[in-house]
Amino acid sequence: MTEAQLGFADNTDVFVQRTLEHDVPGLLAYLHAGAQVLDVGCGSGSITLDVATTVAPGVAVGVDVMGDRIASAVRLAAARDVRNVSFEVSDAHALRFPDHTFDVVYSHTVLHSLIDPLRALLEQRRVAKPEGWVIASGVRDWGFSPRYPACPALERLHTAWVRYHELLHQRYQAGKPVPGRQERSLGEFRYLDLHTARKCVRWFREAGLRDVYIQFTVEEFEFPGSEGMIPRVTLVPPQDVPDDPLWEVYRDMIAEGFVDEAAIEQATEEMAAWYSHPDAFHLVGLLMVAGRA
Repeated sequence: MTEAQLGFADNTDVFVQRTLEHDVPGLLAYLHAGAQVLDVGCGSGSITLDVATTVAPGVAVGVDVMGDRIASAVRLAAARDVRNVSFEVSDAHALRFPDHTFDVVYSHTVLHSLIDPLRALLEQRRVAKPEGWVIASGVRDWGFSPRYPACPALERLHTAWVRYHELLHQRYQAGKPVPGRQERSLGEFRYLDLHTARKCVRWFREAGLRDVYIQFTVEEFEFPGSEGMIPRVTLVPPQDVPDDPLWEVYRDMIAEGFVDEAAIEQATEEMAAWYSHPDAFHLVGLLMVAGRA
């Protein structure tokens, strides 16, 4: 059965369009034929499938906390007839695999959404073989992504977001309730750390990983006329879509006193003006960190 018959041909799922060579090229240097590889937070599995093809006759395993993503990954593997790969639902903070199972354990654009990234990295180190690699790629930090002209209203919104999520983390550490489906897994907490990249090396060190290697790249450079210079997803909830998931976060932020609706409206107007500014540009920088178990 083809990808079109399975519902992938329309490319509506951006995660299905991701590839190893385009999205995680730095990972290629750590892969070899026969390797056992774990993809933590695999999403719809397109990168995992590329990894499986690269390490054949080795094996790639993809795990994700979202069951619908795993179901999509299984269908995609069948459509592409990749057989040295498997997928399963699992929480990044509590992997089911025995100690010392994988040559490479990696995550891509995952650490920023984990409420306990150190715990997740400790788990990844545990399941990695001695001298194996633990790798985090696509690590974002809003502070490392300059935007011109400056957007002070947006920055104030970001500051409020950081303060609110710091409160959530403090509550989590104290064993208090945190928004999200807590009855299921830590991986389903509603959480986003805007300052992940600057903390990542420390987390690797505290997880006991050695020979830490760091690579920082500019993933995107947006400017008027560039393909990417279109209104994109930001941390500003859309005013005309009251059921957008971002509003769930912002309503709680408003209730906690971190922001008000006037500030959100101001940031919305500011971003609309920014997209039409002839000199506007935006850099998106991403970090890759690798360490030996």
